[in-house]
Amino acid sequence: MIAKGLLILLLFFTATVAASGADNTPEYTMQCEGIERTYRLHIPEHMPENGPLVVVLHGYGNPRPGVFNETADRHLFAACYPVGEKDSGGWGEYLPVPLAVHFCVAKNRCTVMQTDTIIGKAPNRRQIVRHRFSGGLNGSEVWLYEVIGAGHSWFWEDMDTGEELWSFFSRFMEKRDKR
Repeated sequence: MIAKGLLILLLFFTATVAASGADNTPEYTMQCEGIERTYRLHIPEHMPENGPLVVVLHGYGNPRPGVFNETADRHLFAACYPVGEKDSGGWGEYLPVPLAVHFCVAKNRCTVMQTDTIIGKAPNRRQIVRHRFSGGLNGSEVWLYEVIGAGHSWFWEDMDTGEELWSFFSRFMEKRDKR
């Protein structure tokens, strides 16, 4: 729902290019409900017209711009990295990951839970617990990957996080294309 809202905002508001470094993820700004919002947008060179858009949201602060670009280039989708707005107490309180995931599970009325464990890539070979919730409204699903013994990160050294994320999103692209 948030991704659809941001896509609509991106389409209906005039975006102006701010500063762009040497990377291929330029920064833009737009006005939304009286607030100037900043985001970075990566569009692969050969992306088809009306290609998919993945909005990379980070629940506490900002995602690292470009973290998803290689996957976007491989699968030809745009990646948008919006900058989160601070609340009036700095970044304020945030929900722990399990609570945030279970909120999404409840909101989407997922009724099936599947959990399995895989072993991550060498040299770490950490256990990765995959929690998949499905059977939700309109086929919604919620996935959580828990890397045992690791901190907060994208875990590129344990798994190909970009491919796992695209595996999730592409399932819904196929459903849309089959309609």
